[in-house]
Amino acid sequence: VFDKTGTLTDGRAELVDMPSNPVALRLAAALASASRHPFSRALTRRLGRGAAAEDVSEAPGAGINGVVDGRPARLGSAAFCGAAGEGGDAASEVWVSAEALPPQRFALADSVRPDARETVDHFRRAGVELSILSGDRLPAVDSCATSLGIADRRAALKPAQKAALLSGWKADGGKPLMIGDGLNDAPALAAAHVSASFGHGVPATQVAADFVLPAEALSSVVVAHRTAVKAAGIVRQNLGFAAIYNLALIPVAVLGLVSPLIAAAAMSISSILVTMNALRARPPRLGA
Repeated sequence: VFDKTGTLTDGRAELVDMPSNPVALRLAAALASASRHPFSRALTRRLGRGAAAEDVSEAPGAGINGVVDGRPARLGSAAFCGAAGEGGDAASEVWVSAEALPPQRFALADSVRPDARETVDHFRRAGVELSILSGDRLPAVDSCATSLGIADRRAALKPAQKAALLSGWKADGGKPLMIGDGLNDAPALAAAHVSASFGHGVPATQVAADFVLPAEALSSVVVAHRTAVKAAGIVRQNLGFAAIYNLALIPVAVLGLVSPLIAAAAMSISSILVTMNALRARPPRLGA
């Protein structure tokens, strides 16, 4: 189960359209500089850090509130900012609104990670079902999912909705792996059977995740999966070997057919063989 923004995409969204209203730009710059969301970082790169916002608070899955130059303002989704509707294109979007300022739209484009296709193809070949759970709008999620061939995609989800879906899949006997990087993903990561975040993710996601991936390497989860599958196979081999070895040799030792020295040597040889076999669980190379 993948988040979209910053997970399947590279998290370096670029502004493709923005309002001309200078007040909207000033408010957006101030609020965006107080957030670590990839879309906020995109606004900051384009608009600069702006004035310092006060009384800042974040509504997970919705946006950020704050006071800029004494004026309460919001930056986030269309619904959060009171916009009447979304844009008609497939771009991701951020809105800004304030007192006496109608909601203003920023459109963003976020590229799919170069290694996303490799990662998706690996899990598809392994027979693992694939899903996208995203808080972004449906046209943007559809565009990403279609480019990667992922049929099951859910958009405009709140953090609690993501967590509820994962809990439901677990209750049905599933063992979902959730991969995400944003603050909104922390509840979902905690609800998953196993979860992964990124080195660039917010601390809350890294705490909730079972393991942390290198910042620019989604495909490292492929290495983790291959290593886990290989390690599980080796564990089964070692358990089987130990059972056969002991069933064959313990009766020999009990009947006194070997000396204590030979019995001790046989036990040491068993431990060495199991250890040597376990060493084969080293991580495989990508593409291997």
